[in-house]
Amino acid sequence: MEPETNPQNGKAIGKHYSAKQLLTEAEKDRMFFEESDGGITFSGGEPLLQYDFMYETLQLLKPQGYHVVIDTTGYAAPAKLISIARKVDLALFDVKHMDAVLHKKYTGVSNRLVLENLTMLDEHGVDLRIRFPLIPGVNNDSENLGQMIGFLKKLKRHYPVDILPYHRIAGHKYDKFKLENRMQEAPEPSEEEIQNTQRFFTEAGFSATIGG
Repeated sequence: MEPETNPQNGKAIGKHYSAKQLLTEAEKDRMFFEESDGGITFSGGEPLLQYDFMYETLQLLKPQGYHVVIDTTGYAAPAKLISIARKVDLALFDVKHMDAVLHKKYTGVSNRLVLENLTMLDEHGVDLRIRFPLIPGVNNDSENLGQMIGFLKKLKRHYPVDILPYHRIAGHKYDKFKLENRMQEAPEPSEEEIQNTQRFFTEAGFSATIGG
């Protein structure tokens, strides 16, 4: 467990773990997982950027009976994504925007690979939950929501949707690491906007929850 430091100020910001060390840490909390019906989630960032490490860790976790979830943007090599998805119990899959140009504007990449990967996981019978980060003025218009619902309806199953209202909690991290915050001016959604978005999905026949 080697410490990771911030090159700007030398302060500790995390630790490096081996797969075996993570298993040891998980074992310490096994009782809590069992009592709460919980488990382990790989998230990020994008956890598939550390594919080799995650694959090795899963090889150790699954034989021990842990419930494992991956939280992914879906922007990953299809072969790596499906190999991991087959080993976890649930995949939380982000769908941010249906317009390829706007998706690239806000995320830096097209949504083509994301949507192709979502279709692939559906075809392979992976258990999924769709994650929709609600950002006012960016992706909560009726046109985008309508296109998203149309796409999701074409999948083999109607997967539940988690609506994740945008918040500014991470704003200080951009300052801390001296990174550009492109979402600095984005407003947090009102309660009315959140409820309207949820209604959009439920009226289309989807189970939609706020948060998750």
